[in-house]
Amino acid sequence: GDVFSFMLLGKIMTVYLGPKGHEFVFNAKLSDVSAEEAYKHLTTPVFGKGVIYDCPNSRLMEQKKFAKFALTTDSFKRYVPKIREEILNYFVTDESFKLKE
Repeated sequence: GDVFSFMLLGKIMTVYLGPKGHEFVFNAKLSDVSAEEAYKHLTTPVFGKGVIYDCPNSRLMEQKKFAKFALTTDSFKRYVPKIREEILNYFVTDESFKLKE
């Protein structure tokens, strides 16, 4: 159906599809729903404490202005060398992989 739930990372996630689901999610009152609560388990490990969805909605709106420019395709392309460096360093230094270079 248009509404279903599943377990993700130990949390029950509910999905509401279609036009009614879109209306329910995107036009809900802040007093009825919480994007912070829905996303904090996914974003806190990525962005850190107090950032993006791990903060009050007023701060989130302010931070989204900055994140919008930082998370563009062009910006991501500039991050690739740093991401590659961190991944390779992880593989070389972690004993689980036993790599030399």
